[in-house]
Amino acid sequence: MYAGIDIYENGIYLCISDATQELADAEYISYTQAGSKEGAIARIIKKLSLSKINAPLMVTGLQDEQVLSELKSITENILYIKHSQTFMYYAASLGETLVGEQVMIIEDEEEKGFSSIVLDVVRRPKVRRKSLSIGNVDENIFFVLHERKIAEKDLNLAVIKLSGGKHASVVFVLGEANDERMKDLKKLAQSHKVFLGNNLFVQGLIYAADYLYGKNSVKQGFLKDTLFFIDDDHIAMNISLRLGDGDEGYYPLVYAGEDISASAKVQVIPENQNEIEFLVDDVRRKEPVHEIMTLGIDEKSEKKRCFELTLRFEGRNTPIVKITELGFTSLWPKSYRVWEQILR
Repeated sequence: MYAGIDIYENGIYLCISDATQELADAEYISYTQAGSKEGAIARIIKKLSLSKINAPLMVTGLQDEQVLSELKSITENILYIKHSQTFMYYAASLGETLVGEQVMIIEDEEEKGFSSIVLDVVRRPKVRRKSLSIGNVDENIFFVLHERKIAEKDLNLAVIKLSGGKHASVVFVLGEANDERMKDLKKLAQSHKVFLGNNLFVQGLIYAADYLYGKNSVKQGFLKDTLFFIDDDHIAMNISLRLGDGDEGYYPLVYAGEDISASAKVQVIPENQNEIEFLVDDVRRKEPVHEIMTLGIDEKSEKKRCFELTLRFEGRNTPIVKITELGFTSLWPKSYRVWEQILR
């Protein structure tokens, strides 16, 4: 069993369920309904204590110190995930319904217009990752985050403008199903798959727990290490060093979905001593690009050199390669010549 908690200003959503079966509806416990904030927390703790939770307690929403402190009284094993990333797991649970290039969740902020979490869905052939085994997966799926707001009163126009020129194949709408909203939804449903609800994020936590700690999320058809979330804190590029011919000739350095602090350091003796080639696959672009770093070394020289290559990021969009010549054993002394280049 898994448990998810979504914390809001006036109450808390709680869902306790097994993601291999139909998800249980989330229960909303308002502070007013429970008599006080403390009363609501006590009810949640009692329900959690009576359940056999076999994974970390999944939490999203507000990082309320009082709520989190009380939860830690029953378990220190708590994993906090942002709403946007929780939405990724919920979207992934759609399985075959997850088609197209974008999914969106949109919320009416009344006088302020609409706010949205937009995820571009990018599919790439599987990448062999140095420390991960991904079985027979044919592709990796990247969810690239965009959070947008717009001062627009019409739901359908808001969806078009918030999608940034792409087609959002699936749209989740947060809010109540009043007559006016249902009229808007029927119109929107003519061109999109539309879902209406309020407990999406907390149910996404259950799918997240199953994906991260369960048995490969068989129900959703996604094996572990195939879904990657990309926001401002994660890089969006797979970068490989070319060492030979064919697909097997590329050595992976960093992967899309890693933290922006990601780096790599390797020593190589390239066949071509004058050019170092990289494959830069930015998942936000349609095709990867080949980037060549020219060192200005005499191609006719028989002198073999060893190079130390260091890759780092200055911000999520600026990978910088530094190459240092190390010579070659005792035959050729180290020169410590240095080259540096930004990969585009």
